[in-house]
Amino acid sequence: MKIFPLVCLISIVFNSSIAAQPIQRFKGQSSDSLVHTILPKKFNGGNAYEFRNGNNSFIIYSELTNKKKQIEEFYATSTLLNLLHSDDDLNFTSYFIDTLSTGNSCWAPAQLDSIFLINIDNDVEKEICVVLNHIPYCDAYLNYVSVHFYDNLENFILYKKLKPLRDFTFAIHEFSRPVNEIITEKINSFLKEKREIKK
Repeated sequence: MKIFPLVCLISIVFNSSIAAQPIQRFKGQSSDSLVHTILPKKFNGGNAYEFRNGNNSFIIYSELTNKKKQIEEFYATSTLLNLLHSDDDLNFTSYFIDTLSTGNSCWAPAQLDSIFLINIDNDVEKEICVVLNHIPYCDAYLNYVSVHFYDNLENFILYKKLKPLRDFTFAIHEFSRPVNEIITEKINSFLKEKREIKK
């Protein structure tokens, strides 16, 4: 009777050690290439965005995933935000950051538009800004863009997680120019209205 708990413990430790194995990057390998070697074959994600801080390298990317593992069940597919971190630019560890959206019968899973760094609070460190495209299946809805923010990369080095800054999330429902031309303008306009939540 005492053997079963021991076997379970060994199994958990073994599985944890497998999950913790580093993802190796070949010399000269691009961030996009590295990410696509670890993404499931039936699903894809947005381009990888790489940021550096001293010896630390961060690759942030989106992943489309479905519990049923069938792309035909696209309406139930979720858009995840993931991060690869390395302090030697060779061995990376993978981290799940957040579930950004899940598709349904009227909306496709959100698609990553861009990721960049911008300072939205009163400290000197820049926060992570994630821009998503939302595309409807149903004629009654129109495309829109949502903007999400996460804590700075310096805090990730300390805590190995990125805190979502939900109070700053907003959407752009009408836009005539390309998103990357108006996003900073919209963020600055939004922040002027949210001064009371700045730290």
